[in-house]
Parts: sequence; C-alpha cells; structure tokens
Amino acid sequence: MSLDNTVLITFFFLINFLVITFIDKLIQFFNIYDSPDTLRKFHKKKTSLIGGSIILFNLSIFYILNLYLNFQLINNINFNQLMIGVVLFYFLGLIDDKIDLNANLKFIFELLILFLVISFDKNILIERLFFSSLNIDIFLGNYSFLFTTICFIIFLNALNMFDGMDGQVGFYSLIIFLTLIFFSKENVLFLTIISISLIIFLYFNLKSKIFLGDNGTNLLGFLISYLIIVSAKKSNYLLLSADQIFMLMILPGLELIRLFVTRLFKRKHPFSGDRNHIHHILLNNYSEVKSLMIILSLILTSVFFLFFFNKFLNWIIILYTFFYLFIIKIHDK
Repeated sequence: MSLDNTVLITFFFLINFLVITFIDKLIQFFNIYDSPDTLRKFHKKKTSLIGGSIILFNLSIFYILNLYLNFQLINNINFNQLMIGVVLFYFLGLIDDKIDLNANLKFIFELLILFLVISFDKNILIERLFFSSLNIDIFLGNYSFLFTTICFIIFLNALNMFDGMDGQVGFYSLIIFLTLIFFSKENVLFLTIISISLIIFLYFNLKSKIFLGDNGTNLLGFLISYLIIVSAKKSNYLLLSADQIFMLMILPGLELIRLFVTRLFKRKHPFSGDRNHIHHILLNNYSEVKSLMIILSLILTSVFFLFFFNKFLNWIIILYTFFYLFIIKIHDK
C-alpha cells in the first residue's frame, strides 16, 4: 500500500472518530427511529435508523476528494453515476423509513431509479453470463438492459429482506467488500473506505444503538450490485463468473425465493412482512448471539466455497441450497 493510501485511510479513521464522538447529535438530527411492536420487531427500545447515513457520509467525503482534489482514487467506475444511484436509493429508503411507503409504489420508484442509472451508465450492463463451473457462455444481446435491471431489483429486495438482526447485513456486506478487494485490486482504497464505514456502523449496531434502516439496505444493495458487475466485467467475467457471483449472493437470494414462495402459497403479498425470515426462525430457538453466529457461518461457508471449490460450484450451489433448507426445516417449529 502506498504512502498516499495510508494517509487517506488514516484520514478516514479520524473522520469516523468524529462520527463516533457526535453520534448522539446525528441521531437527534435525523430523528428517524424504528419502534418495537408485538408482531415483527422485538427490540427493547426505539432505535435510530441512520446506518445508511454513516456509509453515505464516507462515500461523499471520498467522492469530494476524488472530484475536487484530482486524486484519481478510483478506476474503471463511473463515479458520478455510482453516486447518483447511491444517493437516490438512500433517499428512497429514508423516505420509506419515515413514512412506510406502499410496497408497490416503492417497487416502481426502484425501477425508475435503475432505468435512469443504467441508461446513462452502460458500464454496468450485464452483456453475457459465463458459468465457469459448467464452461457455458450465454450472450444476452438485446435482453442485456432488462436482465441487468432484474438482477439489481432482485438483490436490492433480497438484502432488504435479509436485514432484521443486529450485525446480520452489516457483517454480510463487510464480507462482500473484503472479498471484492481480492477481485478488484485497482480499487482497494475505495473498497477499504467502504469497509471502514461498515466497521463503524457495526460498532454501534452491535450495541443496538443504530439500525441500517431501509436507507442503509437500499444503499448497500445498489452499491454491492454495482461493484460486483464492474468487477466481473473488468476481467471479461473470467475471474468473477456468474456462478461465483451467485455464490456470493446465495444466502439473501435463497431467503428471497423462499419467502416469496411461502407468502404466495399463503395468498399474501410477496413484499408483506412476517416472522418467517431465517433470523426469526433461529431466534425462536437460540440467543441473538448464537443466531448471528449460525448466519455468519452460512455466509463464510459460501465465500469459502467460492475461493476453494470454484470448479464445482454447480454442485456446491445445489448442496448449499439443500443445507439451507435443512437448517430452516429443523428449526421452524
């Protein structure tokens, strides 16, 4: 790591020290809380929903440094379009946190934001699907825009549904960004700064002082999707193939599919809330710490397979899916 990068990372640690120092004032400034109820939210007191604001603050400082100081801190990424998407999804989530948007209306807004961002940033168009474990290459052609939009929508909602317990999405996102450092060595500094902001968030989140909120899950869902696509395209999908990406996103993805199917069978809206999420099921059997450890083990297992068994991911994905369903089955009483 160069001296300049070391200085910048130190600078961001100091910036985040200020966040830690003034966290109570930030909580009062935003004045957005998640209150416990008797249905799905069993935390003990109303909790601030400013997790996404901490991450956005770090991204904004990084953007300003890159833009006005001409540091050239990021490569092969349309930083303007990335920040437009990040800010729009953050504010959509913030509004949802404040007034609880209708699920259908929120879905329409997600589509509009993605249409805007993808239309102006062809760098995130998924043009082909290369499955390394099967050696299959599928060119999407005219379906590229539609498929890219669907991928973003699926992961945005999957990550939102995956959120629900202290540390859950924070640790998952941190593991994703640390994994991407391996695949995108030219943007290590950018990924490190994001990781620092997540560590600061987790410091407060694990104390049940702040939650991510929809502003945070929206921001992270878009950011992770964007950076994974860019990292994959950088190597022409060879170093980060479709099945490897699926393995990175498999746990939130399986949760989304399972919840959608069970809700449709019960004739409920697929975006309606319930207590059938994996964290709810585990919390019915274990403490919050043990439940988090089980979920982290599932996340780390998927990353382990990604690195050491990538030639057999087609079979690993099937086995992982059965194991996930087995975990649900034995704990869902």
